[in-house]
Amino acid sequence: MFAALALAGTLVGGWNLSWAQDLAATLPRVERWSLMVGGGYFAPAVDEWKERYGRSGGWLPVLAGSYLAAPWLSIRADAGYWTAESAARNVAGAVSVERQQLTLIPITLSIESLLRWSSDQFAVPFVGIGYRRVAYRLAVDGKDDVRG
Repeated sequence: MFAALALAGTLVGGWNLSWAQDLAATLPRVERWSLMVGGGYFAPAVDEWKERYGRSGGWLPVLAGSYLAAPWLSIRADAGYWTAESAARNVAGAVSVERQQLTLIPITLSIESLLRWSSDQFAVPFVGIGYRRVAYRLAVDGKDDVRG
């Protein structure tokens, strides 16, 4: 907003921007950056997951950061971490004596439209759209890691 006021001040009054700076100083200060630590329960819809890893899912901690680009628009990024260990399988699908560890790191980038109608609003509903990529690593004892 300050950039728009500065541009308008330049067009109307030359390079003297003191009136735009005074106006910007009277606007309420808004914290633009926020950080969140949270999580949820991760339960993959994969056949034989519970038989292979001994549980149907698990706690997935998440760290997220958000930037308030406008009073109604937020840009967010978050990343989580999940790991499980199990017996490895050979090419024929039989259980081997080796152990394997699967690590998943979901990363999400999103844009959220905030439904804000008051500056002192306690809860702010939102709608958003984003992209998620899950990086993974499957480490088997004595073998090369598989990454993706």
